[in-house]
Amino acid sequence: VEYVVGEDWLHLFYIDKQKVYWKRVPMQRAELMAQIRGLRKQLYNYQRLSREKIKAYTDYVRSGRWFYDYLIDPLELDFNQIDRLIIVPDAELGHIPFEVFLEDKPIDQRAAYQDLPYLMNQVEISYSYSSSFWKENMRVERGANNGELLAMAASYDRIMESDIVPSRLPTERMLRDELQSLPAAEQEVSILEKRFQGYFGFGETATERLVKEKADQYAIIHLA
Repeated sequence: VEYVVGEDWLHLFYIDKQKVYWKRVPMQRAELMAQIRGLRKQLYNYQRLSREKIKAYTDYVRSGRWFYDYLIDPLELDFNQIDRLIIVPDAELGHIPFEVFLEDKPIDQRAAYQDLPYLMNQVEISYSYSSSFWKENMRVERGANNGELLAMAASYDRIMESDIVPSRLPTERMLRDELQSLPAAEQEVSILEKRFQGYFGFGETATERLVKEKADQYAIIHLA
């Protein structure tokens, strides 16, 4: 599925082995951008999630369903016949995860987040930068990976690696010196370490150099 955002319309292009078609959905660009900002706020504003639990939940359910109604439902997909959905987003659509769209409103308005009807429960989702890039990428031979997880929780309150400093512009070095560790990033990777096999880096063992050395060996890469 490829999306093209216009000023007054949202264009949806779909292709599989049997059919190709195009749908046009009335959509003001300003409204779409506002909805995207709203969804991002609901997903990433952790303070609001903890302080306004009921309203945050209600807003998320409404937003998740809105995106499904306008971006997925018009395609009239039969998920019993689809194994994987490849999304080619456009503009700010590339800033949101389609996995968290809700295919239906929960019957129980007090349902836990893990029990909501997410799109990712219906179909595997992946992304591509463009249709032509995806087509070219299909021709590339891929090496086997180890089937494990590479997860990193970086720490920036330290001296930069000596082998990276010479390649950085002075402005980049200044910006990097001001970076702070993300709250709960180490906790996030620690939880993954208990559940998965792989390499889990913290602080000095979560460097850019190590990521570049190890990334192509692993099936899943998680950067906290």
